[in-house]
Amino acid sequence: MAKLFDIQVNEEAIKLMVSNAGADIPFFIKGGLQLAKGIGHDLTTVQPLLKNYYFLLIYPAIEISTQWAYKEYRKYLEISTIKTKFHPLSDKVEWSLLENDFEKVVLSTYPKISQIKDSLIESGSLFASLSGSGSTMFGVYDSLESVRKSSDLFNEYQTYEALPVY
Repeated sequence: MAKLFDIQVNEEAIKLMVSNAGADIPFFIKGGLQLAKGIGHDLTTVQPLLKNYYFLLIYPAIEISTQWAYKEYRKYLEISTIKTKFHPLSDKVEWSLLENDFEKVVLSTYPKISQIKDSLIESGSLFASLSGSGSTMFGVYDSLESVRKSSDLFNEYQTYEALPVY
């Protein structure tokens, strides 16, 4: 609102105003990549991890209900298989720590989406995954040239080139 109404308010005053609304509110006001401590209100800005990466998004024009995806995923959910993984806040991204649990149900139900993931990996992406509950897949690359070259493999789909936003 301060931006909307062009009101000059310092960051500490904003934190004080929203402190009773929820511990995560300061995170969303500040934005970017942050390390949260305490109950989430003590924030330290962290340098962006993905600033040197480029993304290729492929939309295969398949509609997937998020409600369906959650319902189907519950069939796979077992306490013994839940793994807690935290990504280290360093300059090197550990792609092997990242996964989307919805892939268990979506890729087995929609072979076309699974083929897109395989093609992204074969094209040299550093990482490929389902976005949310789908159906968009994305690949991560270390150069815009690689994204554009790989994009040519997916002419039958809607494709988008993207950069991370901080």
